[in-house]
Amino acid sequence: MLTDDQTLWNLLCQGNVNAFKTLFNLYWEPLFQTSYKVIKSREDSEEIVSDLFINLWNTRSNLKEVKQVSAYLHKAVKNRTLNQVLKQKAPVVVLDSEINNLSSSFVASELLDNKEQENIALSYISVLPEKMRKIYFLYTFENLTVKEIAIHTNNSPQTIRNQLNTAYKKIRELFLKGTFILIFIFLNKNM
Repeated sequence: MLTDDQTLWNLLCQGNVNAFKTLFNLYWEPLFQTSYKVIKSREDSEEIVSDLFINLWNTRSNLKEVKQVSAYLHKAVKNRTLNQVLKQKAPVVVLDSEINNLSSSFVASELLDNKEQENIALSYISVLPEKMRKIYFLYTFENLTVKEIAIHTNNSPQTIRNQLNTAYKKIRELFLKGTFILIFIFLNKNM
């Protein structure tokens, strides 16, 4: 049995203007609040939500079936908000108290796809000192061993291990200070 939201979604996919307007009226304010809690900019939040709805209308015939319309829309606005933050080159900082206000139906791994998680991780990595960042990238993205990095950078293997450990600690600290409950896949790699 379809919920009201699902019925509206299906009608939207068929090009029903009234279903679109109803979804817009139902979700615009909650989606705006979700975005605003993160970026604290009324203008940017309004633009993010408006762009989302414009995109929904423009791609209505290609939209997939959605079981939880509310969850889908909130995930979409969160992704757009995080993309906006990354464009501004500002670190993503969401306080624990703000996380508690978000819907508990969201799981971190559902919020962002792997590419978006990688982009957020890169924004945290970008604050590392240049030498440390280079070593981290060689190890994590180029899959070089500690020994190979030591040869490549004219450092001892112990120096490379120390730099990697410090990089991991700094990145973890950034995530803890601005917890957004993202899975940081790069920290799970064994040295």
